[in-house]
Amino acid sequence: MKRIARKQAWLIGAVAAATVCQSVGDASARTWEPRRGRGEAEAIAVPDSSVAPVSTETPRFDPKSGVDSLPTLESTEFAERPILGEADPTRAPLQESELLEGRADHDDSEPVTRELVRYRVSGVGRKGVAGVQTAIGTVKVYEARTGETFLDIARDTGLGYNELLAANPDQDPWVLSDGMPVVLPSEWLLPEGSHRGLVLNIPEMRLYYYAGGDAVLTFPVGLGRQDWQTPQAAFSIRGKTVNPTWVIPESIRKERFEEDGLTDTMIPGGRADNPLGKHRLELTLASYAIHGTNKRWGIGMQVSHGCVRLYPEDIEALFPLVKAGTPGVFVYEPVKVGVSEGRVLIEVHQDIYEVSPDLGGAAERALARRGLREYVDDDLLEAALKAATGMPTDIGRVATAAAGRPEM
Repeated sequence: MKRIARKQAWLIGAVAAATVCQSVGDASARTWEPRRGRGEAEAIAVPDSSVAPVSTETPRFDPKSGVDSLPTLESTEFAERPILGEADPTRAPLQESELLEGRADHDDSEPVTRELVRYRVSGVGRKGVAGVQTAIGTVKVYEARTGETFLDIARDTGLGYNELLAANPDQDPWVLSDGMPVVLPSEWLLPEGSHRGLVLNIPEMRLYYYAGGDAVLTFPVGLGRQDWQTPQAAFSIRGKTVNPTWVIPESIRKERFEEDGLTDTMIPGGRADNPLGKHRLELTLASYAIHGTNKRWGIGMQVSHGCVRLYPEDIEALFPLVKAGTPGVFVYEPVKVGVSEGRVLIEVHQDIYEVSPDLGGAAERALARRGLREYVDDDLLEAALKAATGMPTDIGRVATAAAGRPEM
């Protein structure tokens, strides 16, 4: 039995209490016990996707809708897609090819068992400051074992590789000694805007699913590379497929031939080298989808040709919950702000596509929109922006009715 130590993680002038969780079973099948955090967490059984009313064949759609039949979903040329910016190579997250080069010793085919956690949030969508709670989850601390890497820990704990890097800037992601503490950034602020359906925050590389009422589920994702960026856009779910066939676009066929000498024009569903994995949610956003992956270590990296990739166990859990017609949106929020238990919080991520280079300005605008600017300590705000840990960080306290002023 492995134990995560109860420690305190110091976060930019404030202390975030880390809670204890345990893994059950051996290293190849760990189940993480959820604990109560800022949002009440409730473990729920992962639904059996075999009973979901979905098709294992490629459906066709009404031509009046203007949406092509499904085989063209991933076979459209991307040449006209606008490139939003070119990232500074000194700050850009590692691409999958760079990160995994020479890592053939990593076997990512082993199944991972994790409980699906549904967070319950109070005050979602409520106007004003008082009573609104926009943080879910709890930061934890994990004790590494000899031979583990950030890739192993991220997969086992339901996090993205990028999240572990940001939360542990002084750790070597490849060399971890036995008992070394690793911060698990398993607390998040909800993105702004709609709290309906699917919301993907691109810089965070994390997907949120609002399951109705006050319930929300969240998953780490892999996104588009610098030359195939995942766009900001609204959409709805237009179909679902088990074991989807990948019809390879001409531009990607050329890339595959030049890099690896591959000449396939399509890859059947269920084949080990199919990058779509075993489940796909089709979007009204042409040429994009939310799907699984055959490269499990690419979650939390810029790895795809624009689509959204989830861990196989995560897409399998999400797949039966999301119905056709569910709304969704891809947003770009490198800075998120919110309130929990009277604390003003900020969460800062890398501007991965160089869309919002002025993070300070983004923070000021977000705080103003939420009516929180007057409660913020400027020194804490500056420190949080500089650190960019990707975790909710205290920068002030909302005034209580009795005090009438911020309590620091």
